[in-house]
Amino acid sequence: MSFAAVIALVAAYESFGERFRAWIYDGGPALRASAYLLGVAFTTIIASAATGVFAAHQFGRIAHYGLAANLVAVPLTAIWVMPWAVLAVGLLPFGLEAIGLVPMGIGIDIILKVSNAVSSWPGAVGLTPTGSSFGLIAAAMGGLWLCLWRGRWRFLGVARLFYGAISGSVIDQPDILISESGRLAAIRLDGDRYILSSKSRDRFSGKQWLRAGGQGRAGVWGKLSLDSSRCDKLGCTSLVKNRTVAYIWDERGLQDDCNRANIVIAAIPIRGECSAVHIDRFDLWRYGAHAIYLSDDGIIIQNVAQYRGARPWTVWRGEKRRRPNIAGLTR
Repeated sequence: MSFAAVIALVAAYESFGERFRAWIYDGGPALRASAYLLGVAFTTIIASAATGVFAAHQFGRIAHYGLAANLVAVPLTAIWVMPWAVLAVGLLPFGLEAIGLVPMGIGIDIILKVSNAVSSWPGAVGLTPTGSSFGLIAAAMGGLWLCLWRGRWRFLGVARLFYGAISGSVIDQPDILISESGRLAAIRLDGDRYILSSKSRDRFSGKQWLRAGGQGRAGVWGKLSLDSSRCDKLGCTSLVKNRTVAYIWDERGLQDDCNRANIVIAAIPIRGECSAVHIDRFDLWRYGAHAIYLSDDGIIIQNVAQYRGARPWTVWRGEKRRRPNIAGLTR
């Protein structure tokens, strides 16, 4: 993100710096007096635009009020914090660094308070689905094309940037997710929002799923009016894209759900026959977390083990047993 911000700022000031400077100094005393703040605002806009795609891809969120925070934080850092920091370094050999560190700390505290205040504003952060790796690469290549070339044909990079920016909203999200431990599962409702089987189990996995889907909070199976889930002491069943999905944590529910459901997710081992497409505790232990995609053409199952081949340091738990036979399964 730092490299993206720097190269965008160099390209922007190369293209608009002279016109920006002429506009300010030809605009009268008031405009010249505000030149520094205008420069900070211009820099913030360019840097935010350059890093926004990367922030959305890595963190699933975009800060909307970064400009407001930077108009205070950047001048305070340059005028107050950094001079005191330089003085503290100069006084360090004499043991007098506190003369600079104390006022520097006051400035940092003010910056942190401004940051906390701005981040608490309504709508300060926007959540966005995590885009594909290909979309991120396309955005990076488009940004480089736009910044490195000169002339009108540099704007051909805008198309790649645009694709990278919207890639999170055009890729398909899994309809069902199961954690490696089997203690947490999620299903996607028709409104493209996930609901979780529990809010207290595997909380880290749940947060990562919601972040990737551009979602801040999630309900629990069977507790929403729009949710068709039904839960009891043995497990839960739900209707997802016209398919019955059963999530079982007690073996007493296996026989009925294996006969009635299209997909069975079992947090326990399935030792007998199950006619439904199923993922049990053994599958999760061998192949890691699973994702299921539902479509009119069938059911596609993916798991972590599919991607372990590119990681030579990863040990495949089921190496001496059977290979994954449900990865990419379509029924």
